[in-house]
Amino acid sequence: MEESYPGLATGVLKSATLAEMDKGTLLQGDGVEIRENFTERIFGQVTPDIQKELEKNMFFLLEQEATREFIKRDAKAMGISADQSEKEMGQAYVKRLTKGLTVTEAEARAFYDNNKEMVGGMPFDQVKGSIEPFLLQQKKQEFIDAHIANLGKEINVRLNRDWVKKQAKLALDNPVDRARVSGKPTMAEFGATGCGPCDMMQPILEKLRKKYPDKLNVVFVNVRKNHMLGSRGAETGEKAGGELNDPEDEECSPWFAFTRFDGPAVIRVLIR
Repeated sequence: MEESYPGLATGVLKSATLAEMDKGTLLQGDGVEIRENFTERIFGQVTPDIQKELEKNMFFLLEQEATREFIKRDAKAMGISADQSEKEMGQAYVKRLTKGLTVTEAEARAFYDNNKEMVGGMPFDQVKGSIEPFLLQQKKQEFIDAHIANLGKEINVRLNRDWVKKQAKLALDNPVDRARVSGKPTMAEFGATGCGPCDMMQPILEKLRKKYPDKLNVVFVNVRKNHMLGSRGAETGEKAGGELNDPEDEECSPWFAFTRFDGPAVIRVLIR
């Protein structure tokens, strides 16, 4: 999958194999089968405008569905009770996986030494309390992402080759993915107009666009108008048990995704 469509899958489907399948079958693997009608429940809960967005993002819906199925199986294998809501089960799963993760003072100090400008040159002792939770959240994200990706390697997941080919063209036709494959590093902000912190960032983004037009892509994604793209931008925070933005909340916080010149996301940052 990753060799044929770099960057399309972000987790459990990165190691999937493309194969010939019946038209209505999208995924098979280790006793799990997902068929084309899996979206009926989702489509029935959203407005026609959002349905149009979803139709261009069917692959990501499939990956989310597959991730849920494989996580539930993994959670049960770990002894986590299935007699609770899916959300509660997911929270217990994340807590179990990330138990014991810590940030040492040496790690916090190293981050501080490499990012003094980011903290305005304030003394380490004054910002240590903010750096440690930030690094811990990053560790959780990286650990969960790696674990979920590894689930896909352990399970022989097969995807419908013809369906994926069609969906890849639709899924990558958006400003973020076009920027990612442009050959330049990209900074994408996922926010909303009317969101205080998001609006405050706009003059800074505009300065960056003007200062580095040939070296950096600067992209703004309005999550109120691009719900699926916004959901994809916040996906890592969700996996790690973080809080997602409510796009209707005027006090929402923008997400920033930074990618290398060759496309892969290297860091996501939540601004509060």
